[in-house]
Amino acid sequence: GIRKSAVEATLERNPNAFRPKIAPTLSNKRFRTEEAGNNPAIKHNKGCHCKKSGCLKKYCECFQAGILCSDNCKCNDCRNFLGSRQRELPLQAAT
Repeated sequence: GIRKSAVEATLERNPNAFRPKIAPTLSNKRFRTEEAGNNPAIKHNKGCHCKKSGCLKKYCECFQAGILCSDNCKCNDCRNFLGSRQRELPLQAAT
């Protein structure tokens, strides 16, 4: 139908158009915070674009998925990285 032809036209222009935003990858060294070491690394394909949350609230797609921000992210004042003291405080309070 019409939808199928629209999807095919979109995929011709952009083969990555319907890829999931968060996907596992073997090349990324960042792990899910709650399952570090048990799963292959997971990353955000496009990265987040946070401006005010510091990537520590559910507004951040990376934080919501339980992963660290990566080089793909274009966030301002990021605090969602390995070794961040601000990131560890909410995690400790939750336990």
